[in-house]
Amino acid sequence: MSLALLAGILTVLMPAGLALIATGLGRAKNAAHTMIGHTLTGAVALLSFFVVGFALAGADPSTPSTAGWIFAHHRGFFLHGMQHDPAALCWFLIAANSAVIALIVPLGAMVERLSLKAHVGLAVAIGGVLYPLAACWLWTGGWLSQLGAHLHLAHARSTTPGRGPYICWVERSVSSARLLSGRDMESSTFRDRRDPFSATTCRW
Repeated sequence: MSLALLAGILTVLMPAGLALIATGLGRAKNAAHTMIGHTLTGAVALLSFFVVGFALAGADPSTPSTAGWIFAHHRGFFLHGMQHDPAALCWFLIAANSAVIALIVPLGAMVERLSLKAHVGLAVAIGGVLYPLAACWLWTGGWLSQLGAHLHLAHARSTTPGRGPYICWVERSVSSARLLSGRDMESSTFRDRRDPFSATTCRW
């Protein structure tokens, strides 16, 4: 548990680094808007996960696959009843940071393309509903992990949380954000830049 707690503490720094990358990829006049947007949405996503998301995701990543077909958990709103459970608090730290990162990466792909209201709306949706449901289905005994176990397919809970499913979630979030934004991700913000890192991030 100590190593998991250390990893959770270190991942707290990742949103700040991703926000700096997104700010560097944007124009100078929008630097303040980009940093404020990433900082605010990270806080809103964390609050949404604390209020609702953690209860939907589930407090025990070791839930057996024979626990029944679970669509969403419903215990732990506002961390109620878990204040003195070290394992649940450690899982909350890891899952909450993962939820914030799962939000920050798509926002970085849409830098300068969303208003502050859209940032907040995405933070509430991803931090409070979408990511917690994905975490429940994959890592805390949800129906998707049980489907893999019952049909002898790949099991998503091989790690906590599984890096493969998590990266897949982030990539799908970026693709969905590009479709919902309704704008060309290779707009003038990136088109005239010769930096290969900017082009790679734009296409990703």
